Amino acid sequence: MNKKRGAVVYCGPSVYHLLKQYQVFTGDDLPKYIEDFISEYPTAKELFVPVGEFESFMGNLCWPDTKEARLFEKLKNELPLELISEIIRNRKKSHSNDL
Repeated sequence: MNKKRGAVVYCGPSVYHLLKQYQVFTGDDLPKYIEDFISEYPTAKELFVPVGEFESFMGNLCWPDTKEARLFEKLKNELPLELISEIIRNRKKSHSNDL
């Protein structure tokens, strides 16, 4: 994701000391630390959406059988627990206890 057009919103889970959910990036390039994050977690690339598509993306994120929800869950499950926000971490732990 070296180039992008216009502003994009990160719609994935917050990543401790790196990304906040709904963080907006403007300009032609994402910062290097974001490019590095995407290199390590390629699923994240699809969670950066153009501002004009944000409302639609978020509407779809609420439904578990959508592409958007599956991407969010996939990235959440790929991230180490220490990198994801406290709320998601607690949800993830409680779901693993159900297994």
